Amino acid sequence: MRIIGLLILAAAAQTGCSGAHGSAEPPPVPVEQAPRTEPSALELPARIAPRRQTRTTERDFDADGIADYRVFVIENFDAEGKLVSMTEEQDFEADGVIDARDTTNFR
Repeated sequence: MRIIGLLILAAAAQTGCSGAHGSAEPPPVPVEQAPRTEPSALELPARIAPRRQTRTTERDFDADGIADYRVFVIENFDAEGKLVSMTEEQDFEADGVIDARDTTNFR
């Protein structure tokens, strides 16, 4: 019985009967939005802080699942994203002890 009442109400709304809409809320008021513009050079966010990035390479020469050699490459970047220094650390036996270290500074 309830479904039949809903069908009648829907049919009345389709034909334009004003009492069939049944909404007590006023229609939504459109919100005025500011036009979107591209940011100028003055509006760009502040520069990011310097950052450090590390890459690790492991070699397993005898394929037993245990690393035999590790290399760590550490790169430091300034706030503008330019490479400032790079350090390469080598662990020949992969025992956690750094056996060789090379550092390059860029100016």
